[in-house]
Amino acid sequence: MPACDSKDWNMKLVVVRDGRPSETQLSFVNVRILFGLITGEVHYSGAKVSELRGLCLPGNNASHMSFWFGLPGDEILLVGMAVEYEERDVRFDGMFRAFEPRAGVPTKRVAALPDVGETGTGNGNQAQNLNKPR
Repeated sequence: MPACDSKDWNMKLVVVRDGRPSETQLSFVNVRILFGLITGEVHYSGAKVSELRGLCLPGNNASHMSFWFGLPGDEILLVGMAVEYEERDVRFDGMFRAFEPRAGVPTKRVAALPDVGETGTGNGNQAQNLNKPR
């Protein structure tokens, strides 16, 4: 099963503090991926805790995936690779960063899709080649 197919995920977040790991089990349910944009819900201990948003950029045997969601007191950005193994098995391996929500600051999540580099299609994220003669 390709990683960018709409499917539910069980995720284990591991935090290591002072050499001691602590695990949090999450479920990403009702996951839909349309044109690389991920939507769904995040459940913890069987209860919905937030909406799920993200991106999936497919590759041949591995896909880049990012997930953005909230847990009580934190916003989480989870980024990594979903590797497709034999027998339709897909496994995600990544890293996450927790952010404290900024009180009173309205936020709007925006997806920046990759740019193909054609003139007029820029989204402001183009790489610059500083070695290119001008």
